[in-house]
Amino acid sequence: MPGDGPSQSGGRGDRVSGQEAGGPLRRRAWTLLVPVVALATAAGALILLLQVARYRAMETRLDAAAAAFAEAEQAGARSVATAAWQQAHAAMAAAMTALHRERERFVLVRSYGKVAALLDEAAGAAAAARDEARSTMLHESVKVVEQRAYDVAQTLEKIDATLRRVESLLTTLERCPRAPRSFAKDAEMVRGNLAAFRSQATSLKDSAGGSGFEARGASLALLGQVEALLYDLEAARAKMQC
Repeated sequence: MPGDGPSQSGGRGDRVSGQEAGGPLRRRAWTLLVPVVALATAAGALILLLQVARYRAMETRLDAAAAAFAEAEQAGARSVATAAWQQAHAAMAAAMTALHRERERFVLVRSYGKVAALLDEAAGAAAAARDEARSTMLHESVKVVEQRAYDVAQTLEKIDATLRRVESLLTTLERCPRAPRSFAKDAEMVRGNLAAFRSQATSLKDSAGGSGFEARGASLALLGQVEALLYDLEAARAKMQC
């Protein structure tokens, strides 16, 4: 009957009115939410770009450290500068541990500052090992050159002493009354050899490369020739009984 409670048509009208009233609110909410989402997306993209740039900068330091280690190993640091080489490897191990730790974190919150500092430290330690190895090798090279020069000088002294003995023995044989007449020609040939040997010894002594391998070998070869000549003259004296 009319007047007994709200009609069905009135209830539907209220619901329609509520929906119509809620529509603008939802649209306004979406209008506000879209810029927020866009801003968050842009911020995330910017952070990701920054992370990529930081990672590439860290990779540059990693390449520099690897190059420093290659130079150190080429210089012989592994065997010549053992302590410095081990210190550099310890620094590199610390850097790689820090790098692996960062790679396990979420990409947007990674930080490579500590890794970069450790890589710089490792590269510096490798460079120090390289320099120490080069310095040591240079010092050892100087010692080797000095030893070679000393050996050549000692050999030249032996050559000089042997040449004096050869000349003295040759003079004795030339004056020996038992020497055969043909010995005069032999003595002339020996004196020619003596002059050639003395010339070679003087050249070795005055040579700028007197400390080199060639000078050392040449001096030893010359000593062998002079000693062989002395041996032949001593055999001749024994034969002539002079």
